[in-house]
Amino acid sequence: MKPVLAGSLGCLFLALAACDALGSTTKSVAPSSLPTPAAPSTPTTPDMPAVPTAAEFDLGKLLGGVTDGASAEAAKGPLETGIGALKKALAGADAKAKLDGAAGGNTDTAGTAKKMASDVLAKFGLGAGTVDSIAKLLDNPAVKSAIGPMLEQLQGMIPAM
Repeated sequence: MKPVLAGSLGCLFLALAACDALGSTTKSVAPSSLPTPAAPSTPTTPDMPAVPTAAEFDLGKLLGGVTDGASAEAAKGPLETGIGALKKALAGADAKAKLDGAAGGNTDTAGTAKKMASDVLAKFGLGAGTVDSIAKLLDNPAVKSAIGPMLEQLQGMIPAM
């Protein structure tokens, strides 16, 4: 073991001697003088789309653009996505109304829930005339064959206004 120890110590001495020969002085640098790294950017990829907000699902405007079978087919994907977002928003409003009612001792949770649901529907561009618009669209056989079940589902989600 002595040769290994002697070899290791010899390497240590050589390293120390090399540092001395190079003049190992350190310099203090103020952190403010260092370059600041750029903020990381959030990559956008086709398989990770941005999460849409309620404002991006103006269902009233979407329904207003449906006039025939071709426009109904074109509206099918956005309508399906919008209805899914509306369902989540309405469920969230209902849960919040119940939670707020329980926490605040409010006995009119149904009234609070209806008010919150109306607010959510308004954010999605749906109002008092929406039920009539849906009924007119369902009267059109080409539209009904393309998006009838989605329109009926949407109609069932809208309380009497």
